[in-house]
Amino acid sequence: MKVGLRAVLSLPLILLLAGSIRLADAADLKNAIRNLHGGQGILLEPLPLPFPSQESRFQASSLQRLDQLNSQLTSAIGVPSFNSSVTGFTFDIECGVPVRTTESLGTLLTERATTLGARKLDLTFTGGSMNVPIEQQIALLKKASPQVRRIGVIYDPSKTGFLVKQAERIARDQGVRLLAKAIASPKDSFAALDATQGEIDALWILPDVTVLAPESVQYMLLFSFRNRIPLLCLSENQARMGAPFGLSFGSGRDIGIQAGEIANEILSGRRAEEIPFTTARRLKLTVNLKTAGKLGLQVPKEILDRADVVIR
Repeated sequence: MKVGLRAVLSLPLILLLAGSIRLADAADLKNAIRNLHGGQGILLEPLPLPFPSQESRFQASSLQRLDQLNSQLTSAIGVPSFNSSVTGFTFDIECGVPVRTTESLGTLLTERATTLGARKLDLTFTGGSMNVPIEQQIALLKKASPQVRRIGVIYDPSKTGFLVKQAERIARDQGVRLLAKAIASPKDSFAALDATQGEIDALWILPDVTVLAPESVQYMLLFSFRNRIPLLCLSENQARMGAPFGLSFGSGRDIGIQAGEIANEILSGRRAEEIPFTTARRLKLTVNLKTAGKLGLQVPKEILDRADVVIR
């Protein structure tokens, strides 16, 4: 190894992001290094002669940049900080709530002989989530209630801000407007929802840890009844609690298959940044006809025929 070489660290990382864990935007992630360092990469200290070692000695400025990168990616992804133990969430299908988990990922950044000397860090990402495609959720609300033109959501910007940006764009494309109210804690959800009264035609629960606090979900159910507007939730359990519609991923096994497909593409030589992030492709629809009747909704036959669970 020659003196003064910098290292290329390649990390194709498949992120399986469950339920309330937000799906990172690929375009933002693949430019994270470029935006943070202006294309210069992460620098190693010059190694002393006469016998340079393989010991990594990042420059102090680069260590600071790595800290910045760690914070940036954590904010963008909503899951792991770059250390050996990370906390995340899986989704409890039966209860319809996120469950905190902790696991060790081992060493994430390592030096590889084949990548030495290229003088920069090449960090690329792809992954899959259990989130239901936004297009299908908005389309379901429109079919269930054709007069829907304004859909209300509450969200925590630090958890699902990226998701709301996507949803606003998709809603415009489908001819509806998303009225989004930001909250920082579950207790903020009451005032945020009250601020939408008379301004929305439907309410949509996002896969957001802050929003999914029991008191927030219960108040959204109450708000839906009081204002006689449809509520789209993200589990059968929430539909049984009183939401007229629940749309969730239908197969954990298929989510795993999608992850395996992504892994195979990477192993076949395709760059991770070229592989789009995935959402759930097998879905489960629950319809609560009791609630729909109380809200004055006539559920179309098309939706009932498609439903996996119908609560009568």
